[in-house]
Amino acid sequence: MKKWFIVGHQGDNDSIINAEISDIKMIHEGGNITSRSVGYNTREELIAGEKVLDCNCKKCGSIIKTHWLDPYPKLLTESQLCFSCYHWYGITLKLKDKRQVIIDGTAYYISPDDNNAGFKGFGGREFKIKRFDSDEVITTHNLWCQGDISKFWLDDLKDNAEFWMNN
Repeated sequence: MKKWFIVGHQGDNDSIINAEISDIKMIHEGGNITSRSVGYNTREELIAGEKVLDCNCKKCGSIIKTHWLDPYPKLLTESQLCFSCYHWYGITLKLKDKRQVIIDGTAYYISPDDNNAGFKGFGGREFKIKRFDSDEVITTHNLWCQGDISKFWLDDLKDNAEFWMNN
């Protein structure tokens, strides 16, 4: 009997499939599936049980999971973006902030240097950063990495700075 599953594919987005469980081959069985939800009798049961929207992310095509804490279920539903794409969308909104930098395809945020901060990005290591739109070199001890930019957002989040080395 066929059931409805969410399956993870190696190197690709999760998807919803209708299949016999014996047809779903995990990586250790010689297939390309990395994970699998429990089987549901109907697509509607799967959507309700796994808290996913009945549409895919408009940017990357992935399943939109809404099991996150507030306010994310509402934000993801309204934007029709998955959690990962919503993260990158938020960074596009911060690009006018001079503290938001993209260097070699990785997003970073320059937080204020605060000697009383309990935690500092990269443990307080010093970085010098030069934005492409200025001659100013920013020195920070509180740089936070936001991740390597998803391939779906590379056109929206282009490099705008570089690490500056003293010569």
